[in-house]
Amino acid sequence: MDYPKGFNSYVLSLVIDFYNVKTNPIYAYKHELGNNERYTYSQQFVDFVFNEIKKAPDKYVESLRK
Repeated sequence: MDYPKGFNSYVLSLVIDFYNVKTNPIYAYKHELGNNERYTYSQQFVDFVFNEIKKAPDKYVESLRK
């Protein structure tokens, strides 16, 4: 992958923002407790990201930044 630190929380945040994942019920489920929100991500989301990285691993993070 084109990010020296590998796949970490920074890259995950880029992916979530780029694909607007939190609004897609196939990929994310929002847990609400009072004023707190947390998200759980599905296996379909993991598979999707993995397949996207495989298409162009040397330019994946760069493409998310643009």
